[in-house]
Amino acid sequence: MPLYVIADVRQFRGLELILGHGREITRISSMIREAAIEQLPVAHPEYPGVGIAVLQLSGPTEDPNADWKKW
Repeated sequence: MPLYVIADVRQFRGLELILGHGREITRISSMIREAAIEQLPVAHPEYPGVGIAVLQLSGPTEDPNADWKKW
C-alpha cells in the first residue's frame, strides 16, 4: 500500500496532460516525488518502510462528463 502525492498540473506553466508532454510530465513528476520524500517524512503504521511511491499529476479536463483529469 504505497503512499502518494497528488499535484495540480496548473502549477507548471505550459505543461498539459497530453501525450505530447509525456517526457516533461515524467521529469516533473519524478522531481516532485523526490522532493516530497525529502520534505514529508511519512511512515505507514502497519507497513514499516513503505513511503511515498507514487506521484499523480491532475488538472482540469475538457470532457464535459468529467470534472478532473489525471495522468
